[in-house]
Amino acid sequence: MLDYLTDIIRIVDRRTLVALVATSLIISILEAASISAVIPALNVILTDRIPDNLTTLLQAAGIDAIATQKMAILFAIVVVFLFRALILSGILFYQSSLVFGAQTRLSNLLYNTYLQSRFEALSKVSTTEITKASTTELANLTGGVLLPMAALCSELALVVGAMFVLLLVQPTTAATLIAITVILAMPVLAMNSKRLSNLGRVRHQMEGDRTRFAQEITGSIREVKVYEMEPQLLSAIDGTNTTYAHVMTRINFLQNFPRIYFEAAGLCVLLTLCGIQLYKGLSSTEILTFLMLSGFAAFRALPSIAKILAQLQTLRFYRPTLTNFLNLLAELGAAHETVKFASSEEGSSRPVNPAAPCAIRIVAHDASYAYSDGLPHVFQNVSFELRSGQIIGLVGQSGIGKSTLLDCIIGLRGLSGGSISILEDEGLASTKVKVAYVPQTPVVFEATVWRNLTLEQKDPIDTPVIDANIAQALSTSGFGEVMKARELEMLSRVTESGRNLSGGQRQRLALARALVRQGNLLVLDEATSALDVASEDKIYDEIRSGGRGRIVIIVTHRPQLLKYCDQVIEMLPSGKVSIKGKSTHGDVLF
Repeated sequence: MLDYLTDIIRIVDRRTLVALVATSLIISILEAASISAVIPALNVILTDRIPDNLTTLLQAAGIDAIATQKMAILFAIVVVFLFRALILSGILFYQSSLVFGAQTRLSNLLYNTYLQSRFEALSKVSTTEITKASTTELANLTGGVLLPMAALCSELALVVGAMFVLLLVQPTTAATLIAITVILAMPVLAMNSKRLSNLGRVRHQMEGDRTRFAQEITGSIREVKVYEMEPQLLSAIDGTNTTYAHVMTRINFLQNFPRIYFEAAGLCVLLTLCGIQLYKGLSSTEILTFLMLSGFAAFRALPSIAKILAQLQTLRFYRPTLTNFLNLLAELGAAHETVKFASSEEGSSRPVNPAAPCAIRIVAHDASYAYSDGLPHVFQNVSFELRSGQIIGLVGQSGIGKSTLLDCIIGLRGLSGGSISILEDEGLASTKVKVAYVPQTPVVFEATVWRNLTLEQKDPIDTPVIDANIAQALSTSGFGEVMKARELEMLSRVTESGRNLSGGQRQRLALARALVRQGNLLVLDEATSALDVASEDKIYDEIRSGGRGRIVIIVTHRPQLLKYCDQVIEMLPSGKVSIKGKSTHGDVLF
């Protein structure tokens, strides 16, 4: 359990912990004060006698009549309890804000760690785990760990306050109640300890399976229907849901059982103690006083003890959630390193004007890359120089490493050896390259056309003005014609993954987005594979005529596109590259 507490402390900052302890201390003091206020009331009700110190105080306040003094005492107790309720409500709200503030920080930490991790390391992290951790598991972490921890502190404070007063008034009775409570609680905790952890692991696995099913079905619905996979998927989903329901039924029972258990046990203990008092020959007034005071303390303490046991069981059940969340953060944290371009001067970065990207050179010197130690190099000792205004063809067999070389050029992967430097044409000052990238399978967001083009997080209130840059991008990519034919506007919605667009239209939209960016490096990885030859020629003619200020890299398996290239880099099975270009007369040498 100490290891678990240590893990909880790791995800909650020190300020939150101090605040939880401080508010719990206030709750304990309030509980002790409120129960202490009941003792004068019991004396008034049972003995028809007001304590001398209270009589003197009330007379000083001008209250002389006995009946009025009794009413004043009762009224004061009501005020005390109302004040207690007001303070406890404020504390509850404050503790909730602390817990959900911690949830916000954890969510931000998860996304920040993921986004700052190395691209090559992220390929080893399951997308199902990321999706599950950022949605259901983060909610479970809040509802199953953070909130129960806050509730546990509060309920412990209530019990401590109640038992403290009872120890002062009836020490023997209080000691007996504490001993009996411990004896009753131990079997519940011991019996369910391992069972709850095992149930928690099963629940975590089932949550992962449900997330995976949702991703697979929504992401490959065409294949599911074509291959008639519905019966197998529905059977697997039903099995997962049945197991999940079984687990949650058991945990719900185990969480509510302590309340029923302690209500029955508390009543039996009180009646037994009353029997002992009768056996000792105490008067009915003394027994009634004991019963009322003990009963009031039990009324406050026993529900809290039941809640404490329930919260402890909840914490045990959701322990795998916390463990897996921390492991995922550790895995991402190990990959937390931003890959930078090698350059002639570190730290001399200058912003690129999007309207006029600065001319650059990309110089590779003996660049090598291997996925891990012991594996063959994807490419080795590769050297080349690319200049702004050039169109470069990158060719080779499927799976030979073209995309890997691209990742190294644009900075997503770190080299195993050698360097790839980004230099400005004017002098050797380093710069950060501004990349525009179009993959073969473009990413299309469930958003408006405007947001897909500009990557803005919010749409403008009014229809946005199409500036010259966007107009040129729409014309070059041909997506402007698509918008006219489909009667789309800038604020028209594109559905998830661009399902309301054809494959070619999605490629045109992605190409328009890349051109809007006005980068000084444009990478087209089979970017027009879904288009006809005439459309391709039109696009590349316009890219060539308007691409003097940038480097364009075309990855293609279509030889006819190489006529637009100034240079072709062919990747060979040996890990080397062959570089070909045009002669001084402009003849194509490839």
